[in-house]
Order: sequence, then C-alpha cells, then structure tokens
Amino acid sequence: MPADTRPKPGTDVARERHQDDDYMKKLLKQIQQEPDSFGDWHYLMRGMLRGVTEGIGLPSACIALLNKEKTALKVFYAEGMSEQAAMKRFIVDLRKPSIFNKLLEKPASLLLTPANRDKFLVRLPESVTQLLPAQTMMMSIDAGASPIGLVMGFGNEDQNALSQAEFIAFKNLCSITSQSLATLRASTLAKRPAAAQSRAPT
Repeated sequence: MPADTRPKPGTDVARERHQDDDYMKKLLKQIQQEPDSFGDWHYLMRGMLRGVTEGIGLPSACIALLNKEKTALKVFYAEGMSEQAAMKRFIVDLRKPSIFNKLLEKPASLLLTPANRDKFLVRLPESVTQLLPAQTMMMSIDAGASPIGLVMGFGNEDQNALSQAEFIAFKNLCSITSQSLATLRASTLAKRPAAAQSRAPT
C-alpha cells in the first residue's frame, strides 16, 4: 500500500496559500478592458471577490458597502464563507469614529496583523473586533468619486502570515475594480438620457 503523501495539518505545505496567476491575469484584463461584460456592478463585485479567493488565494473575502446616509458599513457580498458565517452579519456604526471612517475618507488600505490590530481597532466594540480574523487586509473602493465601501480579504489562523506580495496584488485588484466601477457608472448615466428620450412622445 503506497504511503500517504498528503500534507498533514500543521505542516509548512498545509500553511501555504497558492496564487493562480493565470486566473488573475485574465480577470484583471476583463475588469480593466471589458467591464461591460459583467453586465452590472453586482456581477463585477462578485467577480472581484473571486479574484481575491481564486486569484490571490485567500480563503475568504467580502465587500461591505455604505448605506445611503453613510452612517453604517455593512457586508453585502461574500466569497468562501458559509451561509451561517458570522462575518456576513458584519456591520459598523460610522457615527462613532474608528479606523473604518479613516479608510472611507479616501482611497486607503490596511494590512491588519496580530501585532497591530489592538492599535487600529481601538474604539470599536467587541462585537465588531471579534468578527475580524487576526489576518485581514482591507481597501476602500469607489466608483469615480468618494469611497462607496470596503473590500476585506482574510487569512486562516493556521496559515502563514499574509505577505506583502499578496497585499500588493490585493490593492491592485481593488484599484482596477474602482476604475471599472467608475466606467460602468458613467456608461449607465449616459444611457439614461437616451432611454428617456426614446420613451418621449413624438
């Protein structure tokens, strides 16, 4: 009987994450050059999250969006999580100053680690901090104006620490997604007057 060569929990192989460079290149090209191919920004958001999990190789990711009043940040899209995942109920009250207010003032990013999380998560309630894994990367996204939300990617506790290379790839994906969201927004706005004119009585 052949020996079992599968990596066992706790080994270096099991702790590693693997990027799919080919998948990421194709996705980035589609997002950057063919944003209309996604149909609307909801599918673009979901495609972007698959870039975080399948392209960069993080176990899970989500996108939290601002409400209309810009008083709360709530998760709307998720990838790599079960339906019962607590992170899907993530919501932050932005009426109380925190790191999330800073991240949503302008394009900004943060790599959260066990060493710096107490510094950055100060003033946040335990109900929020408990949901954020020890290894978390975040970046705000926009649609051509001020940020509309935050993308978050997570590493598992039993994996190696998130690397700078992964963080750079994550930020690049977020930046390109913001550019494409702006393109989709402009395209949608341009179509509205034409649609209204076609419905006008002659």
